[in-house]
Amino acid sequence: LQSLSLLNDPFLLRESERFANRLESSYPDDVQSQVTAAYRSAFGREPTAAERERAAKFVRERTLFHFCRAMLNANEFVYVD
Repeated sequence: LQSLSLLNDPFLLRESERFANRLESSYPDDVQSQVTAAYRSAFGREPTAAERERAAKFVRERTLFHFCRAMLNANEFVYVD
């Protein structure tokens, strides 16, 4: 239930849109760089090759906004290890 609340929270939706807009303006038309920058910003690390490929495919099939929304809802972002 908590995950659904976070996923649909208006604040999170606004921040996901801002995150996507920042990535798009920094790396226009370069999905691989957008994905890499998103991982660095959200998780503080580089994505693995497999993560980069899956994420780029996701962005092409959906949108960068949806990818950013997923990143901000990921356990790796929400919980400090």
